[in-house]
Amino acid sequence: MIGAYTGARIEEICQLKTGDILTSDGVECFYIRDGKTENAERIVPIHKDLKSVVKRLIKDSEDQYLISVSGKNKYGNRSDSLGKQFGRLKKSIGYGPEFVFHSMRKSFITLLQNNDIPGLTIASIVGHETGTITFDVYSAGPSARQKLKAISTLKVIHQ
Repeated sequence: MIGAYTGARIEEICQLKTGDILTSDGVECFYIRDGKTENAERIVPIHKDLKSVVKRLIKDSEDQYLISVSGKNKYGNRSDSLGKQFGRLKKSIGYGPEFVFHSMRKSFITLLQNNDIPGLTIASIVGHETGTITFDVYSAGPSARQKLKAISTLKVIHQ
């Protein structure tokens, strides 16, 4: 659910600690500290459908991380075992190899675009450069409230 409602990469999600939940502009957010690119550091509002999940993950955490994993790989990535579990799960319910965890990121971006969310807001939520000095260097980016309004247009079906 975190991947579906944030568009975050699996390793970014696995790196989240209980202390990475903060309030910005009156909005409860994930603080993604680092990731694949220089722009990966960002705040991502917590969608209303995630609030109870996040609360439970914080309460159940035994190691300060939101997501419990069995260990790191040789490169220090925490997402390896979870990625493998995801692969087995999606295969067991009939999804082929073309569908991976990263597919949720692609769907997240596409759905926001289909909901008429400005590209600059989408890029800010997922941690992408815009390719312009104006927005990549001089702008602080959309506010947490603007980002929350954008992700609130999403309705993920979950069971």
